[in-house]
Amino acid sequence: MIEATLAATAVGLLAAFFQEAAKSAAGEAGKRAVGELVGWFKAKLTKPREQEAIEELAKAPHEAAHGKILEALLELRLKDQPDLATELASLVQKAEAAGATIQSAIVEGDDAQIAQVKGHHNVVKLTRRD
Repeated sequence: MIEATLAATAVGLLAAFFQEAAKSAAGEAGKRAVGELVGWFKAKLTKPREQEAIEELAKAPHEAAHGKILEALLELRLKDQPDLATELASLVQKAEAAGATIQSAIVEGDDAQIAQVKGHHNVVKLTRRD
């Protein structure tokens, strides 16, 4: 994963973990795996502004701006310390394998459409209205 994608995925998992509804839906394995991810964030992102960004996200995980700030700081840290990207990618994969997932999309423009699905044997059909 490139730094920006890895940062977005990891922060998305973190934000979902901080939301109480996500905690109860994740299952024990997912909670443990994302809990390791939370520990990694707190141990590796030690600069005051990084710690503040983690705290702000924990207080208001539904506020997208908090996630974007932490993503930007994490991306810069991963570029400065590429070895951290390997560690983080491993934790993200472990969390996703345990069932902790996020879905996000940015859709812009006229007639833009998107569909997101989780699971197996799903069928999605998008139709265009004229």
